[in-house]
Amino acid sequence: MKGKKGFQPNNRVGYKHGLSFSRIYRIWVNMRERVDNKSNKRYYSYGDRGINIFSPWRDFILFKDWALSNGYADNLTIDRIDNDKDYCPDNCRWVTQQVNSKNRRILPMTGIRKRRVGWQVRGKNTQICLGTFASLGVAIKVRDNYAQKQIILLNKLIDNEKRIS
Repeated sequence: MKGKKGFQPNNRVGYKHGLSFSRIYRIWVNMRERVDNKSNKRYYSYGDRGINIFSPWRDFILFKDWALSNGYADNLTIDRIDNDKDYCPDNCRWVTQQVNSKNRRILPMTGIRKRRVGWQVRGKNTQICLGTFASLGVAIKVRDNYAQKQIILLNKLIDNEKRIS
């Protein structure tokens, strides 16, 4: 195509940015899918909870420009600092997957987290994992049963202390 007046590679029909197969483009597409696509398996954690995308970021070029000027690297992933807020410049950063995996939303039911395989129950203020359950209802029952046993155990300890004193 050399020699055609005014021809530039990016003048092709449908050509926008040449990054459709890049990692940063996949991150942008996946972010939009989680927020906008009700068929996406992660929609319940994003769009269904009202999480939105900063409107200028709906344009890939504007998102890419922000990302490149705010620490994007191929070994990093986008992270929302506050998991209850939107994807926006004030709430997003680029971090390693290890850091991102520690920034998890704990559901209002203390000690219960949504995991890929189901609902994980942990003892309150402990690192004891009580199991992972397919149903939220079962997870709540296990958590409540554990909490009740802890209360009974604590009351026994208090009674023993009173008898000793």
